[in-house]
Amino acid sequence: MRDWIETTSLFVVVLIMAWLIGYGAYWLYDCCYGEWLDKPMAKAVEERPRPEIYQVQPGDTIWGIYTEFYQGYNWDEVRYKIGQANGLRNDTLYPYEVISLPDVEERKGK
Repeated sequence: MRDWIETTSLFVVVLIMAWLIGYGAYWLYDCCYGEWLDKPMAKAVEERPRPEIYQVQPGDTIWGIYTEFYQGYNWDEVRYKIGQANGLRNDTLYPYEVISLPDVEERKGK
C-alpha cells in the first residue's frame, strides 16, 4: 500500500510539473508572439465638440473642466478665459451654475 501511495504521489507531482512547464512555455510564447501584440493598447477616443455652455455639477472644478474639454491647451489661459467670460473673481464654481466655455487658442501649456 505504501509503495502505491509513493508511486501515485510521484506521478501526481510529475503531472503538476509537466503542466507548469507547459503553461510556462505557452505564456512565454504568448508574450513574444501573441495576437495581442498587433492590437493597440488604448482605443482611440472620439473627440467630441466642446459645448458653448456647461452646467456645473457638484464636485466640478475649473481643473476638471480643463481636463475634460481643454486638454492640450494652456492651463493659465483657459482658467483666465473661463473666469473672464463668466465674471468669476476666483476659481470657485457653484453646483448647478451655468457657465460659458470660451474658445481658446490651441497652444501647449507649461
